[in-house]
Amino acid sequence: MFKHLIATALLLVAGAATAAEADSHYVNNTVGLQLTKPDGWHYLSAAQNLENLKRTDFGSAEFKQNLVKYTTAPLVVLAQHEEPYDGLNASFKVNLKPFGAMPRDGKAILQAILPSFRQQFANLEVVTPPTDATVAARPAGHLVINYTLRSAEGGEFPTTSEMWIVPAGDYFFMIGAGYTQGDAATRAQIQDALESIQLAAPN
Repeated sequence: MFKHLIATALLLVAGAATAAEADSHYVNNTVGLQLTKPDGWHYLSAAQNLENLKRTDFGSAEFKQNLVKYTTAPLVVLAQHEEPYDGLNASFKVNLKPFGAMPRDGKAILQAILPSFRQQFANLEVVTPPTDATVAARPAGHLVINYTLRSAEGGEFPTTSEMWIVPAGDYFFMIGAGYTQGDAATRAQIQDALESIQLAAPN
């Protein structure tokens, strides 16, 4: 169960139902999710998202295979640049997962998966440990980490990743963002996207 969750989490922070590119407002009535795309950002398809995964070096072929096997497509993926893009393409992604046997608390879920992040990234730095937060007026958990993301071509990118876990009935929204360390302007755009989220799903 946690392997499945960890795989999903890593895909979220490494950088879907697809809305029209011209439409800045994403709506998914099935799961009760709405958000607004930052100006100049782009929607990525599930195929583009998977291609990004293939271009990422996770340091373990077995781990990468498990990532592909266990991870489902996000509900929506936003990227700062059109793909293909040479470099770290900042992203903002939302997924929906069932709790199953996991704790029904966002902070507790992040605490449970953080050790696996440490194993995967040797130089991982916890900027903000799992803490209580609020997303769309709902209780949530929040985590911020720094690490070096490596591409299959040998590129290295100092990366900041953030995750929010938002419980919603028997499910939880997993929100992930990834961007270049120290890029305050991009972080502000990600904050705008986060604050635009509206949830109609059960509490």
